[in-house]
Amino acid sequence: MKKVQSYLVHHPLITLTILFILLISGLVVSPFNISFIPKDLRMPINVDAIPDLGENQQIIFTPWMGRSPQDIEDQVTYPLSTQLMGVPGVKSIRTFSFLGFSTIYIIFDEKIEFYWSRSRILEKLNSLPAGILPQGVQPALGPDATPLGQVFLYVLKSYDQEGNEVKGAFNLEEKRTIQDFQAKLLLQSVQGVSEVASIGGYVKEYQVQLDPQKLAFYNISMLDVAKVIKSSNIDVGAKTMEYNKVEYLIRGLGFVRSIEDLENTVVKTDNGTPLFVKHLGHVQLVPAFRRGILDDAGTEAVGGIVVARYGENPMKVLENIRAKLESINGSFPTKTLKNGKKVQLKIVAYYDRTNVILDTISTLWHALKDEVIIASLVILAFLFHAGSSFLLSLILPLGILLAFIGMKLLGIEANVVALSGIAIAIGVMGDMGIVLVENVQKTLEDNPDKSPIDMVLKAVYEVNMPILVAASTTIISFLPVFFLTGAEGKLFRPLAFTKTLSIVAALLISLFLLPPLSRYLQSLKFKKLNKGLAIPIFILCIFTITRSWVPLGSQAGFFHNLIFVCSIIFSLLIFFSILKKFYLSILEFCLKYSKTSLLIPMFIIIFGFNAWLGTSTLFSFLPQMIKKTSGFSYLTHKFPGFGSEFMPKLKEGAFLYMPTSMPHAGGEEMKNILSILDRRIASIPEVEWSVGKAGRAATALDPAPMSMIESTIQYYSEYILDKNGLKQNFSYDENNNTFKRGKNKKLIKDNNGKPFRNWRDHIKSPEDIWDEIIKVANIPGTTSAPFLQPIEARIVMLQSGMRAPMGIKIMGTDLQTMEQFGLQLEKLLKEVSGVKKSAVFADRIVGKPYLEVEWDREALARYGISILEAQKHLEWGVGGGKLSEVIDGRNRFALTIRFLKDYRDSPEDLEKLLISPSGGKTAIPLSLLAKIVYRKGPQAIKGEDSKLVSYVLFDKIPGISEGEVVEKVQKYLEQKKRSGELIVPPATYYKFAGSYQNQLRAKKRLSIIIPLALVLIFILISMQFNSPLITLFIFSAVIQAWCGGFTLIWLYNQEWFLNFSLFGHHFREIFQINTIYISVAVWVGFLALFGIATDDGVLMSSFITKEMNRIKPKNLIELKETILHAANRRVRACLMTSATTILALLPILTSHGRGSEIMIPMAVPIFGGMCVALLALFLTPILFYLYFSLTMKFD
Repeated sequence: MKKVQSYLVHHPLITLTILFILLISGLVVSPFNISFIPKDLRMPINVDAIPDLGENQQIIFTPWMGRSPQDIEDQVTYPLSTQLMGVPGVKSIRTFSFLGFSTIYIIFDEKIEFYWSRSRILEKLNSLPAGILPQGVQPALGPDATPLGQVFLYVLKSYDQEGNEVKGAFNLEEKRTIQDFQAKLLLQSVQGVSEVASIGGYVKEYQVQLDPQKLAFYNISMLDVAKVIKSSNIDVGAKTMEYNKVEYLIRGLGFVRSIEDLENTVVKTDNGTPLFVKHLGHVQLVPAFRRGILDDAGTEAVGGIVVARYGENPMKVLENIRAKLESINGSFPTKTLKNGKKVQLKIVAYYDRTNVILDTISTLWHALKDEVIIASLVILAFLFHAGSSFLLSLILPLGILLAFIGMKLLGIEANVVALSGIAIAIGVMGDMGIVLVENVQKTLEDNPDKSPIDMVLKAVYEVNMPILVAASTTIISFLPVFFLTGAEGKLFRPLAFTKTLSIVAALLISLFLLPPLSRYLQSLKFKKLNKGLAIPIFILCIFTITRSWVPLGSQAGFFHNLIFVCSIIFSLLIFFSILKKFYLSILEFCLKYSKTSLLIPMFIIIFGFNAWLGTSTLFSFLPQMIKKTSGFSYLTHKFPGFGSEFMPKLKEGAFLYMPTSMPHAGGEEMKNILSILDRRIASIPEVEWSVGKAGRAATALDPAPMSMIESTIQYYSEYILDKNGLKQNFSYDENNNTFKRGKNKKLIKDNNGKPFRNWRDHIKSPEDIWDEIIKVANIPGTTSAPFLQPIEARIVMLQSGMRAPMGIKIMGTDLQTMEQFGLQLEKLLKEVSGVKKSAVFADRIVGKPYLEVEWDREALARYGISILEAQKHLEWGVGGGKLSEVIDGRNRFALTIRFLKDYRDSPEDLEKLLISPSGGKTAIPLSLLAKIVYRKGPQAIKGEDSKLVSYVLFDKIPGISEGEVVEKVQKYLEQKKRSGELIVPPATYYKFAGSYQNQLRAKKRLSIIIPLALVLIFILISMQFNSPLITLFIFSAVIQAWCGGFTLIWLYNQEWFLNFSLFGHHFREIFQINTIYISVAVWVGFLALFGIATDDGVLMSSFITKEMNRIKPKNLIELKETILHAANRRVRACLMTSATTILALLPILTSHGRGSEIMIPMAVPIFGGMCVALLALFLTPILFYLYFSLTMKFD
């Protein structure tokens, strides 16, 4: 390493070349939009809002039209799922049997490659044993995507030439035809799109409706008519004919082109008189049977769902979709209304993930940019040297760009979590350069007459090992994250990679690029700044950071933001300056009273652990006499311990409201419920758009019964924002307390005005909007729904199969028993404190009314009718049977056969249905051949790993953690089981599922690997110092920092903390102070803290030990002087590293954009821990002093 450093210092031009190449490469792959890089040259990292946390799964979709869930389960789902269990790498199989189709989710191990698993499934499907599935039933592999790939949802709307929406210009059948054969196909051709699924409207169908009485009159069976119609819709080719040396292609045209063609189809001829289809019934264009409805704010609509292919860049796919829309939106059919106006159909998005992604990435971009500027300002303030400050400031942007290059090479997606890894590493990235450059600068200042190259190399060699150890401890501290599995692994492994890449990048820059640049800049005579130059530079930096950071929001104005930025930055810088100035005096005082000084860190440690675990847990060993005292009760109340959850919620700007209706609700009833629901939700002033879906879209990714509703609700942002996500100001009339408006009643932009708030006064958060939705959505016959957002809901359903973040899975063998047990659990869950009663819902499994036709085989035999003939009459005559397709240009429509509606509209009509064998010799009423039985049956049958399963869903009330609620429910149910009030039926059991499972799994794994990481850090430090005792001195800072993090989290959870306003700005809002639960995000913050907290101790200890070995003090006075000298030698570097880390986190702590919900819980423990870790500047020397003084005493 020293040889490389020496070579680069002697050849600085090579360094500049490498620097230039890395800079350009980083800009090319940057996930942020770099305007001066041509679009064609950019190869950005894949960008999304959050990582794909869903299971590694594939979908098998098997349609069997008209069949009941029980038939589907018995004949398709169960036999097929048992065969698929043998596919390599299968972890679990979830199954769903609905009316007309089966869906099987095959969950693979994480290590199994996505497309490899698809190949294995196809192999299995192609080698299924003969007869395992009914004849004609063909399972198909679902799209190469997951439900999380639903990035763009749209409706078709008609607009006139002025851009005004015109309702009713196109009917639902016309819209659906345009959707299926134009819009869908055009969007499916977009690069990166896996599938476009249609939803809503009516699919056109040619239907031959036969009159059973006429069939009996003419002695014709429905089966005979079906055979004739099927054979009458065919074209043929007769190759070619060569005539007069010209070759002609010969075609026989027999395709049905119109209703008349079908009506004039000959069924039979009697004595030369043809009997046409039109003599036996009617031929009509009718809407096909549908299991999906789309509604737009109370009006039935037609739309589609665009699904991005697995592994594609969602942001790039969305850009491609928007580019495609620009070219195709003017190509759809037009109509001329009676008033002469022309209207045209257009695709209009009602959910576009672009906004979520851009807002999230924008939050991270601003945080990174502000951190870099603040860190540079801190460096300049401490070093007061232009060249050194420039070098150190170079580390941060270049390190970030290097991390982007690493992300591109490793295929790591840029999202809120991955980029947060870089954000929390900014302070540490600067620390390594600070140590090196500070030492170089000090060496050059102390040796002005010696060769700059020699002095640079001497200074670099001196700090190589401390820098390597500090970087290694930071990297090792994050090793546990790489061992996380499941959803938590998918969520935070990218963060571990990005943070590690950032640290490694900063390490390489510090060790190999900064030394030659130090020499290069030194040769250009960069000197210390004088006050005349320093003041303008500081002002420029402060103005820049104010304009970029805007912690109070743009509505507060530049002046107020400037005051806040100056106050907070300069107050902290002044604090660090005072600490630096009086450090020796304070340390000398602490050494004088060394034992007493240890009481402060001991108090912090006890307080921190007490805040985390709670008084009752931490002091559980105390006798009951003490526990019964009022003081202990008070502490128990004040320190209950932290609640827990899997992950803080990302505010997506939209909700997914998913209630269900009763299983017996029909299509018309669901349409009415959906219309009322969306109309009510859309009437809420804060709601921008409410589009609801009942049933399923035409895709394997959407296995939903007709009774399930899914409303996508887009709400307005709290304030009108600009393109950067900042509040916009508008002209305001102070006298009338109203906003001024211009043409078309539009607000007038005015930088000196006020921001316009879209929400009413009592609406303070998205949760309040959700409460408004719950109020208006209370419709008889429907359930409530858990608080979910579009991306969150997809992830929840992918992980557990449920449509709620918390639930109970009931496993058993009998559906009726499982339903009754589920209803018991539903009743008990509503009694548990902390559970949201309106959100508790147990599956109503056996609630669908069935009409079952039980054939009398003897009666059928008497009339010469086979079971197959009887069943075909029932299947085709009542449900409709597809015979062929009518080709109309590029469009294709089903050709079906059915009895007239008058003969199949009620159970009584069904009994009168005439059934005859082929040849039509007899026509017997169904009542003589079978009996019709009313029964209750399943609307849907769910399974998991060959066992039947049902769900009991529930949610928590605000202000309580997920972990706490689930633990309460578990204890309550166990209590009821012991008392006999809850009896689990034989062959039935239940288990908790949802986000709680992820949290529990992560907690167990972290409880093992966090101590392991601490041990590794301990070993690494021990290897440098060859002394376990000195390592313990350094390690004491980790314990302090840990407790400092817990202390700040506790403060965040207190209502009084920063609960005050200054000049109209509330500090709790500025610093986003809300309740923080212990989640994986918080633990990730602590892991980052562990690596940072040892840095100052390592740096301080390395110089103390070096001085001790050099001077070898013989008495306490010399010992004290040696320690004071060594500590003072390193205090500036230590304070700089701490200051950059602490101050660089301020933009994150005050961030308000989307994504801050995840970043802040990670940053809080780091900020609190680093503030307390400053005590290491005193604690480490004190411990050295105590140890060596005791050694001298015994010697």
